[in-house]
Amino acid sequence: MAFEAPYLFGPAGTSAEASITAIADAVTGTVEVAVAGCWSGRLRGDTYYALRTCLAEHPVALLVDLTALDDPWAGSAPVWLSARSFAASMAPPVTMALCLPATAPLTGRLHGTGTMRAVPVFAGPQQARAALAERRTLHNCVHLVLPARLQAGPLVRETVAQACRDWGFPGLIAVCRLVASELVVNAVEHAGDAPVEVVVSRRDYGIHVAVVDESPELPRLYPDPPRGAASVHDRGLGLRIVHTAALAWGALPSHRGKMVWALLSTRPTRRVSTLGLG
Repeated sequence: MAFEAPYLFGPAGTSAEASITAIADAVTGTVEVAVAGCWSGRLRGDTYYALRTCLAEHPVALLVDLTALDDPWAGSAPVWLSARSFAASMAPPVTMALCLPATAPLTGRLHGTGTMRAVPVFAGPQQARAALAERRTLHNCVHLVLPARLQAGPLVRETVAQACRDWGFPGLIAVCRLVASELVVNAVEHAGDAPVEVVVSRRDYGIHVAVVDESPELPRLYPDPPRGAASVHDRGLGLRIVHTAALAWGALPSHRGKMVWALLSTRPTRRVSTLGLG
């Protein structure tokens, strides 16, 4: 499996043995991952991929639901230890929470490693959501709900430009305007008559832009056309611009459809080796 941008996590399929699902909430900055089924080498690899993809988005909080995970030997513990370590190292740190039955072998092993002193553990997702809501740190945030029409572009461009000024990133105004506009145009093409949501928020190193629409179809990054080839309908040009300009970008399922996100920064492009999992 490839771990390079774009970091795309689509609606997950399920099998008789296991499944992994993820849901992103752009407004709260929370990503919920649920891992279910019998722990195995294959599920381990799929879980690492899911966690890398979700943490690449740099959420405010990561909720991992393991209440339906069958792991009688607690073999999955190193995965959650790695995820906790990396989430805590991000700037700002990502708050991580686990959902586990109190009597599960994995609970006992994590307790023995001291993980549960650093990562809150809850009996179920409802309790975890309530606790994370109290700790949420997404203070610098702008939320827009836009009609599904291309004329929304000017409002988005001015909104992200003002956010860059207010949050001390004037050097990112041009690139943020460009990337946000391209993401909104792409969402409008898939939204039909449904509104599009835009959430702009601050990170220590730059600006996070998330655009939510009601289509579950993931964005597709088309390859660059051959040198010298020209087309009036240069499909995928907008996403190639995003791919070039963003520190990282990708997509996750949301409650409405999907969330496409981009991180903008003056830092050099981030490589997947910095996502220290696996």
